[in-house]
Amino acid sequence: MGPKTVSLRRIELTDWRDVHSWACLPEACRFQPWGPNTEEQTRAFVLSAVEGWAHRPQRRFAFVARYGGAVVGMGELRVRSVEHRQGELAYVVHPKLFSILEDEWRSLSSPPPAEAAAFGAGRVRAGRWP
Repeated sequence: MGPKTVSLRRIELTDWRDVHSWACLPEACRFQPWGPNTEEQTRAFVLSAVEGWAHRPQRRFAFVARYGGAVVGMGELRVRSVEHRQGELAYVVHPKLFSILEDEWRSLSSPPPAEAAAFGAGRVRAGRWP
């Protein structure tokens, strides 16, 4: 079996339990305007993030981070101003794995937060913003 790697994919409704595994933890959201979440709040958040992929024009791009096949975090790129080509990138990693992933991300040529930023920048250059 090869080494574990970090990868991104679109968030799916079935990811809500994995997202809730950190969204319910006080240490995961201590400096955030949300949480700790109830299961209902997490399901509503994940549903909204999934639906963001279908909105036109699209302004929300939510991904989950997978490590060795397990969902261990997520990231989101949001378009704030089409006119000024402004957006923001946010991400969260399960607190139990943060130090492990932080070390691995340093060794990657393109860590997941950078991949998400490159995704957004590529859309801007291609004239597909949002």
